[in-house]
Amino acid sequence: MVVLSSIWNFTENIITARDILCVLIAIGLTFFLFIKFLFKKELIMVKNISRPMLMLCSKENTLEKEYKLLQNVGLFKPDTPVKDIRILDEISGYGLLIIGYSKNFGIKNLRKIIDSARVNNIPILLYANGITLEHKIYDEVVNSYTYISICNTPIRLISDVFAVMSSFKSCK
Repeated sequence: MVVLSSIWNFTENIITARDILCVLIAIGLTFFLFIKFLFKKELIMVKNISRPMLMLCSKENTLEKEYKLLQNVGLFKPDTPVKDIRILDEISGYGLLIIGYSKNFGIKNLRKIIDSARVNNIPILLYANGITLEHKIYDEVVNSYTYISICNTPIRLISDVFAVMSSFKSCK
């Protein structure tokens, strides 16, 4: 009888330990999902920050100051500004495209850039640096792509880069 009682107590303890383990796993999983939900924007940003930013510049808007400014922030990985539009053939790994717009940029070049970004699902920041866009460019080109923003000041550029990198969920 004592042996049977010992076996019964031992079995009860195993069941209790298993129940405790199941409860701890459920609590851990719930906590993990809650944290994942709570920090969703931060997780997207951490993923996007590892991706470089392509900076396409023009002769008039070289983006050198903006490049140094983004480097000094310390959160982002901007590539050195490039003037050659042929780099658009290899933009699939980028998380963001910054265009240094000027009046002489050309509507054809802007269309090529936006089409390439659209194919690769890359958001664009059009940095006009105080230049007002012509209605033709705005209506025909800028409005043709959903993921584009126009900024005119360096602080707005930093703000837009942060906003896009922390909220745009890339499919790459």
